[in-house]
Amino acid sequence: MILFDPGRRRRIRPPSSCSIRFEHVQGGKVKTMSLSQLARTIKESATLKLNETAAQLREKGEPIIHLGGGEPKTKAPIDAIINCVALLNTGEIRYTPPDGIPALKKAIIRYT
Repeated sequence: MILFDPGRRRRIRPPSSCSIRFEHVQGGKVKTMSLSQLARTIKESATLKLNETAAQLREKGEPIIHLGGGEPKTKAPIDAIINCVALLNTGEIRYTPPDGIPALKKAIIRYT
């Protein structure tokens, strides 16, 4: 891999220690791929892990209210839509805490 540094107007060749090389056979030919140090630091997606766990529990017959990513299987209840519109109109929109809204978690626990 060769990068071009426009500020110094020269080519930069990263040290070979910054990548891992893989060889695999495809169509009878050996192909070489490199995986950068940055790519090696990427961790498993928490969302995909949650989806996998929810699917496994659902297969075991566990009652699941899955709040992970993905498309909903049903339409949103009209009350939820009306309440969301009202909240959006206030302009007070914030991110939720990473572990969820305490009152919502309690309501879900009571529901299940």
